[in-house]
Amino acid sequence: MKASGSEDAEQFLQFNRTVRHQANENIRFVFTGSIGLHTIAEKLKATVQINDLNTIEIPPLNREEANEFTKQLLDSAEISYKEDAITSLLNKIEWFVPFHIQLVVQELIDIYEDTNETVNKSIVENAFDKIFDMRYKIYFEHYYSRLETTFDGNEYPFALDVLQELSQKDDLNMASVREMAEKHELANYRMVLETLEFDGYIFRLENDETFYHFTSPVLRLWWRKYVC
Repeated sequence: MKASGSEDAEQFLQFNRTVRHQANENIRFVFTGSIGLHTIAEKLKATVQINDLNTIEIPPLNREEANEFTKQLLDSAEISYKEDAITSLLNKIEWFVPFHIQLVVQELIDIYEDTNETVNKSIVENAFDKIFDMRYKIYFEHYYSRLETTFDGNEYPFALDVLQELSQKDDLNMASVREMAEKHELANYRMVLETLEFDGYIFRLENDETFYHFTSPVLRLWWRKYVC
C-alpha cells in the first residue's frame, strides 16, 4: 500500500483471494504479521477480499502455563531457584508473552553462571532491571519503529502520544484520547486505537470500555526509558 498505492494493494488482496479459492482443497493458507490484516483491509475499504478468512487469536500464556514454562527454562539450564522467585518474576511481567519471560530467564541464567547463587526474589529484581539495559534495546526497538510503517499522516504522532501518555500513567480515558485526536486533527482515531489493541500495545478491560491501559508492563517500562 505504501510502496505502490491503495489500488495496487487492493488488487493484491483480490488476487490473493482468487488464489485461495482456486487452490486444491488440501492446501491451507496461514497469514501472520506484526500488523492486523483486518485493520489494513478496513483502511482500504476492501474487507470483502478477506471475509473468507478465519481469525485465530493467540493469547499470552495464562499464569499456570507461564509458571510451568519459566520452571522448564530454568530446569533445562540447571539453575536452582526458590519458589517465591518464580512468583515474583511473574508478578512483574504480568502479560505472559513467552519472549518476555525468556528475556528475564536468560538474564537469571547469566547471573547464576557468574555467582552460582540460588535465584531468589532479590536476584529476580536485579535481572528484571537489567533487561532494560542498552544491550537488550534491539529486542524492543521494533515495537517503536514499526509504528511509522503502520500509520499514515497524523495517525503516527497520535499513536505516539497515546503510548507516551500511557507509559507515564496507569490508564487513559476516552475524553483524553479525543482531545489528542482533535489536537492532531484526526477523525479516524478509533481505527488507530483498534490497531494498537489488535497489535498488543494497549487494551481495555472487558467490563470497562472507557479506559485504556498499556498491555505489557515490560514494554511500558522500556517505552518510558527509551521513547519518552
